[in-house]
Amino acid sequence: MPYLIFPLLFWSSFRFGRRETATAMALISGIAIWGTAHGYGSFARLSEHESLLLLQIFVGLISVGTMAMSAAFEQIRKTERSLSEEKNRIQVTLHSIGDGVIVCDPKGCVSYLNPVAESLTGWSTEEARGGLLANVYCIVDESTRQPLSLAGTQATGICHRCRSEHEPAVLINRFRREHLVQGA
Repeated sequence: MPYLIFPLLFWSSFRFGRRETATAMALISGIAIWGTAHGYGSFARLSEHESLLLLQIFVGLISVGTMAMSAAFEQIRKTERSLSEEKNRIQVTLHSIGDGVIVCDPKGCVSYLNPVAESLTGWSTEEARGGLLANVYCIVDESTRQPLSLAGTQATGICHRCRSEHEPAVLINRFRREHLVQGA
């Protein structure tokens, strides 16, 4: 029967911060002490001293575990907020760069195009997301018209000006319009 408080304490640890969890623990402890002192509950024994000692051990162990869990959840929430803020800063930076920027995952699938890249390639981020970089960013040698490889995209997964060894290059967008690009 004393284990029925676990779901409540786990929920308060997950939902609230350390202060609220400590308050919930104090309320539950107060109710448990009053009940045990009056002979109710799982810890009521022949001796009031023995009953309260057993309750104190139980409440102490539960409190330590609950507070540790609450602190862990609080740290997770803090880390999530920090990552979200960092993602927003990076998004603003990529959005404001004057060059075309395409971000890919390690498999070469597009995850983001900044406005300049959208304009050059003819693809919006939403349309290109999940597609292969080679389908979104098609460059060819200006004189030979041979497709150029996108060196370094598979290893890093990020294509900030995916550089080819060839200069000059032509970007052929999805509408078959051509754009001369440097440092492609």
